[in-house]
Formats: sequence, C-alpha cells, structure tokens
Amino acid sequence: MTKKLALSEAISAEIQLKEVAALRLNIASLSDIHFNHPNTPTEFIIRNINRYVFPDTPETRALDIIFIGGDVTDSLMDFASNNAVAFRKWVSEFLRYCAKHDIMVRIIEGTPLHDWGQSIIFVEENENHEIGCDLKYFTDISIEHIARYNIDVLYIPDEARPTTHITWNVVQQLLLENGLEKVDLAIMHGAFGYQLPNIEEIKDKIHDEEKYCSIVRHYIFIGHVHQHRPNGKIIPNGSTDRLRHGEEDIKGHVRLNKGEITFIPNLGAMRYITLEVPGMSADEIMDLVEKRLAGNDDIFQIRLLANTGDVAFGIAKRLTSMYPHGRFDVANIDKASKKRERITMRETKVSNLPTLTKGNLLEEWCKEILDAAPDRYDQ
Repeated sequence: MTKKLALSEAISAEIQLKEVAALRLNIASLSDIHFNHPNTPTEFIIRNINRYVFPDTPETRALDIIFIGGDVTDSLMDFASNNAVAFRKWVSEFLRYCAKHDIMVRIIEGTPLHDWGQSIIFVEENENHEIGCDLKYFTDISIEHIARYNIDVLYIPDEARPTTHITWNVVQQLLLENGLEKVDLAIMHGAFGYQLPNIEEIKDKIHDEEKYCSIVRHYIFIGHVHQHRPNGKIIPNGSTDRLRHGEEDIKGHVRLNKGEITFIPNLGAMRYITLEVPGMSADEIMDLVEKRLAGNDDIFQIRLLANTGDVAFGIAKRLTSMYPHGRFDVANIDKASKKRERITMRETKVSNLPTLTKGNLLEEWCKEILDAAPDRYDQ
C-alpha cells in the first residue's frame, strides 16, 4: 500500500467517524420550562424536573450533553420573589450535579418577552460559586465546534434577527467562516411552517425546514411550540410541563441515546382538565369530576364550561371543599371558545412583531400609534 493510498484511507475513515460522532453521544434536549408562570407553580415545575426529567439515575448520570433550548422563564422575575429564589437554588443544584457527573450544558435564549436574558443566572452561579460545570449560554446565532466530541453545533436563539431570511443569511456566513457545509446538530428556538396553522401572515418569522435540514447532518432540536411533533430531522422538544387549559397533550423532553430519539414523558405534569357540562345537574357534574380524578391525588386545575345560568356556576366552592388539592373555575362555554380564538390571534400577533432595536424603536412606536389612533398621530 502506497503512502498516498494509506493517507487517503485514513482521511476517509476519519470523515466517516466524524459523520457519526454525534450519534455516539447521550444527549438530553428540553425547552419551554417557563419558571415563574402564573398558572403552574414554579416549585411544582422544579419538582417534576427533578423527578421526571433529570432524576438521579444511571441514565441521567450517563448524559454527555444537556441542551436547553430557550424559554427557561416565563416572565421577568423580581429578584427577591419566592419564584426567583427557587429558580436560582435549582440552577445551582442542577449545575453542581452536571459538574459532578461531567455533563456539558448548553443554553440558548428563547423568546425575549419570556426569558429576558435571565439565563445569565446559570453563568453567574457557575462562575461565582466556582461550580466548574462545562457551560455555555448563547444569545446570538453561533456555531460551536465541541472538540471533545468532534461535533459542530448550530445555535439559533429566538428573534435573533428581524426576519428568518436574515437569520438564514447569517447561518450561511457562519458556515463559510467555519469551513463547514453541514453541522451535526442544531439547537433552535422558533418554529417551522408545519408546526403552525395560518403561517402566511407571519412567513417572515417562520424558518424554512428544507433549508435547515439540508445543512444539519442529524437532528434539529427546536423549542417554542409546546407540542412534540417530530418531522424527519426536526425534533420539537415540546414544553416540559403543562401550563394552561388547552395544553392537555403529553409533556416532557427528548433524549438522543446512541443514535435513537426517545420522547421521555413528564408523568407528573400539571393536569389541566376542561369539562363541558352545559345543562348538567350538580350530581352529574360531581360524578364526572370524580371519574376524571379517580386514582390520582396530585394537584390539578379543572375548568367547567357551561351555559349562563347553569348550576355549574354555583358548584365550584363545593367542589373545592371536596378536592382541596385542586382548583376549579367555571366559564361560559361560548365566551371560552371566543377567548381561545383571541389568545391564538394575540400569540400570532406577538410572534409577528419585529425585533426591537435602538435603531427601529421610534419607527415601530410611531407605527403602533398610527394604527391605534390615526386621527391623533400628528399630536
């Protein structure tokens, strides 16, 4: 065998190893945790993470990397609030566990109106207390070569650029700068077209699945949409816990274990139960509630949907006394349907807002005034 042939075969073998490097790892991917949520208590979310996401088991200790894909928090927290204290305590314990078991942690920024840059607390806790976790927090579009595992990872936080077209151009430039045609994995916060209905009005905020699948060798782990609906290489994490009525599907996180994708359910996720009870008697409603809660004493939230004047509107207190570990509320069935439509419209509108910068803040503010009160714009 000539030296050139031997070198060629060695290069070929190295390329083949590179192409499967990520598939030899144990990876956990989660997002949309939403600490400080107004509905699901932060302490409850932490309990479920410790029990069902990262329990102290051989499988958890064997993880190589944990990717957290944004929306760690739901809103801006008061530093002295109970939720902020609980969050910081969990961050410290989580990082110490990862450092102890040599697990890398990589975090990206989620939706600005949720995260508010608060994941910097991970960095502060790690540095200030010298925890020693292999941790990085990405607030801008980045490509990282993780030399330890010989993999390249693309990170795309939410609303990193005003449009997804500009985001794609930045990704192309980063690939060029890094001498890459593909990355092994992508960690994103945002949405692809197949995940959302009626995307025509927000198409400049939707990522192109074909383009990203063409540059990602293995998997794209994406957060933002709370449902776990994989599509080929695209693996949405879904939300870690249930956060409101209407999110009654299974919650959890994703594992990549030696090349195999598995969705790990959060078996303790908050139960949001919506029961339509128009015209039903008090006894019928109580029987229905009893059937839905049978065999489970964990906390819950039940919403009864009824017609105006139904007995359901007078039974909530009685049900609360019977099931003190839960919360009941009653809503008009027609108004509840319209409210769901308004929430959907509001979320679509929020997702269609431009990214605010110092350069466009005044311009966008003027547009909002012009839309809201055109007759007073000149004032």
